[in-house]
Amino acid sequence: MPKTEPDLYMRVVDINRRACHHRGLRSNYGYDSILDVDLEQCCRSLHGRFPPPIRVLDIGCGDGLALAQLAEGLAKDGADPRDFELWGMGLNRYDEMYIPPGRFIESGLNAYRSDGMQFHLVISVFTFHYMWHKLEGLEKIHNQLLADNGMAYLHFPGYLVRSGESYDALNQTEESGNRLFADFLRRLESDGAICPMNYRLIPYTSDDEDCALLAEFGSIFFCKRPGRSIRFGQTLKAFALFTRGFSCGRMNDNPPTYVASHYAPVVPEREFAPTRTPPLPPYRIASIPSTIPRGTFQVDLAIHAQESDRVVVICPGACDSLAGQALDYAPVAEEIIRTGLGAAVRYDDPYDHRGDYAALILESLRQVLAFTLREAHSFCITSDPRLQVMAYSSSAGAVAALAAEYPCIDAILLVAPSFDVPRELILPGLRRFRGDVRVLIGDNDRVVLPQQAFWYYENADSARSREYVEISCCGHDFEQPHNRQLFIRSPLWAFGHTRPEGFPPACTTFSDCC
Repeated sequence: MPKTEPDLYMRVVDINRRACHHRGLRSNYGYDSILDVDLEQCCRSLHGRFPPPIRVLDIGCGDGLALAQLAEGLAKDGADPRDFELWGMGLNRYDEMYIPPGRFIESGLNAYRSDGMQFHLVISVFTFHYMWHKLEGLEKIHNQLLADNGMAYLHFPGYLVRSGESYDALNQTEESGNRLFADFLRRLESDGAICPMNYRLIPYTSDDEDCALLAEFGSIFFCKRPGRSIRFGQTLKAFALFTRGFSCGRMNDNPPTYVASHYAPVVPEREFAPTRTPPLPPYRIASIPSTIPRGTFQVDLAIHAQESDRVVVICPGACDSLAGQALDYAPVAEEIIRTGLGAAVRYDDPYDHRGDYAALILESLRQVLAFTLREAHSFCITSDPRLQVMAYSSSAGAVAALAAEYPCIDAILLVAPSFDVPRELILPGLRRFRGDVRVLIGDNDRVVLPQQAFWYYENADSARSREYVEISCCGHDFEQPHNRQLFIRSPLWAFGHTRPEGFPPACTTFSDCC
């Protein structure tokens, strides 16, 4: 799995060396069909509106076959070749190129510096699939690369632009994802933040007699508004590499073919605290299977990289999506990254009432730990990291039961630990664990009673060190802003050996807390 954005860039370069780069203009799978436009006619129209030369840019041009065919078609129609400059942009220079070397820009879109050169027509087919900065790419085309009143025709996979980490956002189908993206564009168009994007789904049918519908290609057409810029108001939070374009695939050694980009709204500057640090780099999202006798379930993970020999694994409460329901785990991971505590891995809880829930959370934890150890080299500085595990509610019992089986786990933080895993499964492992144990609970928790949480502290009798802390006026979901901040910063207490401001003192007997 790529460790940094440059690593992902090189992975995509390698993918494209093996991918189809020989795409023509007029075949059923060619530019005109996918974009639903006659590009020759489009060029002739531009020739009547702008003084020559008319500059055309193909982003992701491959070997340039489509541009060569476009030039040939214009010449047959009597156009003066000097009236058109056909440029191609791509990540690879192939052995046989169909455009002159001087017109090939060996670069990715977001890395390209145009030095003021603008184009009257920008086209792109099967390129935005491999970009993680998809919306930024649209902004760059409109704001920098297009001349005023210039036009762009772009093959654009709206289903690979996700907003948030809910189940609906992560597990959307191609159809539903494109529909959500179209709704997103319409809202911004009505607000005046972007020009009309004319997002359409273009049907692709087979070449056979039956003309069967095989797919629908998302296509964007827009015209550059003179003197105007567009802003989507979104920042890239995460990306995922998928072996299939519209569902979560396993993060393994198979060559990925698509990059899904996960966006979130930009927080206005006025909402930033004066000491707010710069936005964190994008994290990765992956999926792994968790199998129990009643079936196989998909577990989604978010992997936050850090140059550290330590990984903090954040385990969710019952039924929590990656985004979290009552609690949002992303700020916990971000705090871990900002403070340099370590890399972070968080995951969801694929609860299903049909199966043995205790077996599912135990197996999910095993699979997440196996993934973390297998892939650690790609998001921290070692393939043999120390693990520290923070677990909330139902998953805390699973952590207490299994931690002793993993010598690399040297500390656990059990937050409002419940007994969804039976006590008889928890107790042997908890008593064998020799690392640091921290137990955190709200004194008004009515889902997990404080005396139940104290049971975990009391039975961690082989621990190297242990602490039990109760937060006053706090329920199971840490509802109040002050309590939520203590929850977010609790890994600093449990694993960083610092006591965040306002963090209560530890208790050694249950009566001390009453």
